[in-house]
Amino acid sequence: MNLSSGMYFGAGSVGAKVWKLASEGTDPEEIVAQVVREFDTTTEQASIDVSAFLVDLERHNLLERHDS
Repeated sequence: MNLSSGMYFGAGSVGAKVWKLASEGTDPEEIVAQVVREFDTTTEQASIDVSAFLVDLERHNLLERHDS
């Protein structure tokens, strides 16, 4: 839930995994690798989906990306 907007966001098991890893500071490439290991998908599809999901989280102010 975004407390400032009052919007609720739900995510399935893959989305929850991605969100957890991203919030722990895991880099996107490693998130993709873990998604491929744990779920039935290809690296190409996981990369597209993870990227889109992270952008969506950032757009809704639910995640901030910190470049190191």
